[in-house]
Amino acid sequence: MNATSGASLWNYTIGNWVYSSPTISDGIIYVCSYDHRVYALNATTGMQIWNYTTRSCVYSSPAVAGGLIYVGSYDNKIYCLNAETGSQVWNYTTGGSVYSSPAIAGGLVYVGSTDHCFYALNATTGVLVWIYRTGDDVYSSPAVSQGVVYVGSNDHNVYAFGASSSTSKSTSSSSSKGTLMTTFGIIAVIVVITFVLIIAAKKRRKQHA
Repeated sequence: MNATSGASLWNYTIGNWVYSSPTISDGIIYVCSYDHRVYALNATTGMQIWNYTTRSCVYSSPAVAGGLIYVGSYDNKIYCLNAETGSQVWNYTTGGSVYSSPAIAGGLVYVGSTDHCFYALNATTGVLVWIYRTGDDVYSSPAVSQGVVYVGSNDHNVYAFGASSSTSKSTSSSSSKGTLMTTFGIIAVIVVITFVLIIAAKKRRKQHA
């Protein structure tokens, strides 16, 4: 549509529902559909350039970086496609459906899955760099800013991870565990002190009786 007037410039009919949000790069629109496909359309004319078929419906919105497209599918996979030709470069299989839209930063692909996990993959090879298990499905699409990755989970939490390495993630996780242990330690001390005071009070009452 014309952004000023709202007049329709063109439309392209896809085989099923389109939950995916389009991504535009170098005059090409990339968009996905419930018909299992990823489409590349000419942004000016709406003509199809190519399409790629996954093994299930695609809710995820594509991310484009360095001439490559990254997108998740309900078939449990994250796909990397050549942006010009649509040919597959690699795919990575998660343990659940991928509704999450990938984010690309620092040579890594960040994406969530309904297997409760959040993944960081090498953007060039698709090799797993690190993985973090949350308490529930991850439908949320990650955001990256100043070396930190943010993502939500159906476990009611929003998580922040060091973007560059699993070491940063692990350090953050260890810090959380340490805080939790400290909290339990304080509670235990309070319980013990309370118990001692109750016993002492009972002894004093017996002495006065």
